[in-house]
Amino acid sequence: MAPPIAMSTDQIAELIDAYAKAAARVEEAGVHGVEILAGNGYLHSQFLSPVLNQRLDEYGGTFQNRIRFLLETLQAIRTATSSGFALGIRIGDSSDQRILSSEEVNAVAVRVQSEGLIDYLNITHGDYYFHVDRYAGMDQPVGYQLPFSERIGRGITVPKIIIGRYATLDDAEQALRAGDADLVNMVRATIADPMLVVKGREGKASEIRPCIGCNQGCIGGVFAGRMSCTVNPAVGFEATLSEANIAQG
Repeated sequence: MAPPIAMSTDQIAELIDAYAKAAARVEEAGVHGVEILAGNGYLHSQFLSPVLNQRLDEYGGTFQNRIRFLLETLQAIRTATSSGFALGIRIGDSSDQRILSSEEVNAVAVRVQSEGLIDYLNITHGDYYFHVDRYAGMDQPVGYQLPFSERIGRGITVPKIIIGRYATLDDAEQALRAGDADLVNMVRATIADPMLVVKGREGKASEIRPCIGCNQGCIGGVFAGRMSCTVNPAVGFEATLSEANIAQG
């Protein structure tokens, strides 16, 4: 059997340079920071995995070699941007811990933190090995990813962000009060109601459209070619159906 085709070191260097230049352009455009996706089975995550990374050069084998691509990417971005530019990573373990374990990811997080390369850590879980584990449906409870984020976040002192089917502001508040994280990701919840935070601040929580975690319009819609939402018919048709276009009587 022929060995798997791997990226050349020149291609790796080209990609690292592209990351740095993209971050510099983002800062020039007025954005305050960027986040590197190093989880969910994407490229950086594949390099980190002792199973998926079959390289025999300086980017494969030992932990130091497998983390090299991520370190060099973050270092290049730091060099290309100002000291006040925020840099974070979204990183997580695999649904199959043999592919990439929570302990391995924690070691990566501690290492990049110790070198001053990140300003925050966005913790995720799951990959394309078991797709639904990344954004579980209504069968899973709020905070279902907490056992993984707790292990990954050990020893981390920079702000931590977590996910895990947080659908309401009360859910997020409980996680913050419990000390589970410094910030909470609420993606599907803000698809169901983009004004979720505004309505909460204005004391209109009863008017918030609740995400029910069905995954039919958002996740299913993306793969079908058009995002929608079961509880919010305006999604995908905001130009004509958004609340801002509804006349007040």
